[in-house]
Amino acid sequence: MLGVVLFASSCQDDISTTNTNIDYRLAVGLPIGEATFGIANLLEKVYSGDNLEQEGDHYNFVMDSEGEFSFRDIKLLKEGVTVSAGEDFDFPAEVSSLPSNYSGPSIPFKVESSTFIEFPNISTTGNQEKIDSAAIEKSTLFIRLNKPDGAKIKVNSFKIKFPIKDYETREPIVLETSSVENDLFGTDCYFDINDFFVVIEKNPDPTKKVGGFTFDVEIDAVFEGGTINSGDKIGYDVTYTIFDHKVVYGTFTADANLAKTRAAMSFNLLRDLNNGKSEGALLFEEVRLFLTLKNYDIGVDLKATLDSMRGFRRDDTEAIPYKDRYRFAMFQNGTSKKYSLNAERPEVPFTGIPAQTVIKLDNDQGRLSDIFQPEFQPDMFDFFFAVDISNATGSGFLTKDAKIECDIKLEVPVNLRSGSYYVYTDTIKGFNLGETDLTTYIDEAELGLMFTNGMPMCVDFSLCLHDSLGNIINSDLNKELFEIESPERNNIGEVDGEPVVSENFRIPISSTILKQLQEAAYITYSAKVKTDDESTYFKDSDTFAVKLKLFAKGGYAGDILGE
Repeated sequence: MLGVVLFASSCQDDISTTNTNIDYRLAVGLPIGEATFGIANLLEKVYSGDNLEQEGDHYNFVMDSEGEFSFRDIKLLKEGVTVSAGEDFDFPAEVSSLPSNYSGPSIPFKVESSTFIEFPNISTTGNQEKIDSAAIEKSTLFIRLNKPDGAKIKVNSFKIKFPIKDYETREPIVLETSSVENDLFGTDCYFDINDFFVVIEKNPDPTKKVGGFTFDVEIDAVFEGGTINSGDKIGYDVTYTIFDHKVVYGTFTADANLAKTRAAMSFNLLRDLNNGKSEGALLFEEVRLFLTLKNYDIGVDLKATLDSMRGFRRDDTEAIPYKDRYRFAMFQNGTSKKYSLNAERPEVPFTGIPAQTVIKLDNDQGRLSDIFQPEFQPDMFDFFFAVDISNATGSGFLTKDAKIECDIKLEVPVNLRSGSYYVYTDTIKGFNLGETDLTTYIDEAELGLMFTNGMPMCVDFSLCLHDSLGNIINSDLNKELFEIESPERNNIGEVDGEPVVSENFRIPISSTILKQLQEAAYITYSAKVKTDDESTYFKDSDTFAVKLKLFAKGGYAGDILGE
């Protein structure tokens, strides 16, 4: 059925569509279809991925990823390594002067000492790195008392006083055994001392460049008899097998290996454009890179640098020359870092809230758009970072799990540069000429097209007739091409002002074409939207519209609506 509004060019009254029995010999404009599309429609055809976001009235392709790296790996005591310290004492004179196989009354005695236990991984020299103190999360130590085999000795108390304090209360911690029986000599006594704070001292031996701490020992014992030979001694050993820190304080340098990282990102933008077809080439005018550095418990003034960004195609093999496999955006100039920043640092450890620094990079830093080229369409990216201390000095801290996380956001606005184009196809809506044979009654006919271009691009427009099976009808109408100019744009490429309205396109229609229109089940159109010499920046409100009318002269009497 054909339901239309007829527009007559004469001065006669308008023809009402409610009067189906009409008789005219007039020139009329018969609407036969229309179409409208905007950037949202075009992007729906162009891109099949999930990484398209709308920000206000604009669209961006967005991909998120993250990198994580440490700054300095500190192990006060490496796994599988032990540290020990101890001392042997000569018996006091009242004991050592006793005859062999002494069996007289018991003789009490005391011995005291201060012993330095060193941790080889703690440096206390130079100005580059130094650990001043540490909060120890977990420690395990063994204490062994030693005596001559022939002597009978009872230990009333063994006190070992470490220069450590409870981490929470800062109260001194003293380890004491109330009694060590004779048969416990030569046996390791096992102790856990956890959650304490210790000040790191310089080794008193000037030949050793390591740090540790001094502990005091007091042995209160009784000699009960037995044999003492010349040179016999009593002593002790203290051995650490675990000494895990949760935070250390001091000055630190970056580990050359740990303070560099490569963060990877999979970004299928160019691969997914056009759904894998070749309906266009979209060249992006702008690429934005947002980096959010999150400093978790690295209490050091840092300088973070993004050295470079590399784009490549995941399917490329080593057989392809290196220069053809990769495109780079460089963020340094020779040996001088071109782009680096001081990263924020947390004031105290263990807050759980990172100090954050946000960086925004665009085409001015590293020419990001150079990676996105028509002849090179990467879908994988690597980001190369480096972190070092800044010129600031002073004491800082590092927790055991201190790290830097870098959230990476790659944003590509739908902002196209010269040379971009895309061929958008769709169906003319509302097309239906019914079953009446118009060629019997129409003497002359023209097809009129009115275009309203509100998109920041030029448009080449064409039509194509299809039969009910979808086959293309070979018609001269399919060969017509209509060129529509783009509207005026502002300095960033947005449409600035009114859209371009073109309504002077009139095509003479022969009886053959008129018959083909009558036979067509539907009409598709092809709109090649393309940039000119200026950049284009799309808004969601930008649309392109076309209306089709059939202008005819002739005579007809009957029911134009048909059955």
